[in-house]
Amino acid sequence: MCGIVGFISRDKKSKDIKELISMQVELLQHRGPNNKDFYIHKNLALGHTRLSILDLSEKGNQPMHSQCGRYVITFNGEIYNFKDLRRKVKNIHFKTESDTEVIVEYISAFGIQKTLESLDGMFAIGIWDNKKKELTIGRDRFGIKPLYWTIIEGSFFFSSELKTFKLIPRFYPIINKSSLLDLLQYSCVAAPKTIFENIFKLEPGKFISYGENQKLKENEFWNTKSLITNRNIYSNDFTLCKGFIENELEKSIRSTMVSDVPIGAFLSGGVDSSLVTSMMVKFSKRKVQTFSIGFDD
Repeated sequence: MCGIVGFISRDKKSKDIKELISMQVELLQHRGPNNKDFYIHKNLALGHTRLSILDLSEKGNQPMHSQCGRYVITFNGEIYNFKDLRRKVKNIHFKTESDTEVIVEYISAFGIQKTLESLDGMFAIGIWDNKKKELTIGRDRFGIKPLYWTIIEGSFFFSSELKTFKLIPRFYPIINKSSLLDLLQYSCVAAPKTIFENIFKLEPGKFISYGENQKLKENEFWNTKSLITNRNIYSNDFTLCKGFIENELEKSIRSTMVSDVPIGAFLSGGVDSSLVTSMMVKFSKRKVQTFSIGFDD
């Protein structure tokens, strides 16, 4: 995992902006021990801590700029179809083998909405559009990667973790009583709520934009309704259904095994993890490492 953080501040003092983003990045260092950096443009700041998965060189570090200079990205996650997307971007000489560069150049070529719709993977993204003077954050279809946001006195903030908000001047953490009830009843707090008032989880399959005009725009690039169909394409044929599910699982698992570092699997003792691991063994050229975790209590 990586850590992402950023904001558009009403405070124009570059010293204060640099101090805040550097402290926030430092607080997320555990999420990305391989590199940490930030980008500042006037009252905009983006930060990143990197856990290297693809392209382990320094060229893959973030925040990363598009070659046209319009977009800057900070990205946490992994995109499994990035090689397919890369082939669709014309007239670009890619400098890295990373999925991050593919995302930012795909945005440059096709726009943010089309890019988010095309991504197959898990992600939390922050994107600065230097032309529109607009910051956009987006989260993957099932909310695998965390992403939180808030607006405080006209300034917009986002982060991979809640604790970076405590560094913001004029932020006063107040427990959301409704969220507390949810936590006690369901053992979790569902998006868009968090344990704090006025801090929100970005909902899965959605993205929001905030510009210097201080207007918030909420959008959706995917929802579960898009999967619903009245057509029974297999006519209740068990063999065809079984074959379809197996092919889809194999295709999905094979795509997630693209990595420049060793990969492994967690074994819980259940059917799901055993099935995933058996398919990994089928496709892996190396022995698959597996791990199980237990607790004394």
